[in-house]
Amino acid sequence: MPPDPQKPHEPLRVRRGLDRPVREVREPTDAKGAAWKVRASGRPTFFIDRALATAIVRQAEQGSRAGHEVLGLLVGDRLRAPGGATFSVALDRVTAPLQASAGHVRFDSDKFNELARALALLGFDYILVGWYHSHLGVGCFMSSTDCTTHARYFSQPHQFALVVDTLRGEAGAFQLRDGKGLDVPFALFENGQSGNPEYRLPR
Repeated sequence: MPPDPQKPHEPLRVRRGLDRPVREVREPTDAKGAAWKVRASGRPTFFIDRALATAIVRQAEQGSRAGHEVLGLLVGDRLRAPGGATFSVALDRVTAPLQASAGHVRFDSDKFNELARALALLGFDYILVGWYHSHLGVGCFMSSTDCTTHARYFSQPHQFALVVDTLRGEAGAFQLRDGKGLDVPFALFENGQSGNPEYRLPR
């Protein structure tokens, strides 16, 4: 989880996209279900760049081998498809030194400036579309702590939580409904390829 909810830090609350007009652009055309065993079905409103998904899996696998969970922020954009349906694209991730165990993870508050620096170095005009963390062999779900974190920092409709369990080959995307984590459908795509738009906006 991010730092103590009783001590909010500004980098988690900036660039949430609430003051930015929503661009109209088509949804990814080559979006496919992830290679993971995903429970939720239906039309996705959350799309993850395939290269980003690969990077998250590698980070989670490294964490698993070391016996701890991993954590990061998802950055991308909130968009509207022609016809009015809104969707989010996750294009990159940002992480920083962690305090982590097999059942707990948070950013190291003593090195939180590294997270702010990583956000500042992103080479495109991003907004925060959610966060991700891993589980070690227990499956994908939102704990009560996860739900509290999500409600505090990622409460906007375009923000999602991605949970990955590489030991079980699973991943789940979640939003809160009545205080509980609800599985929502998501898909992977290749940004700027196979006829897809280039979703990154230069700064």
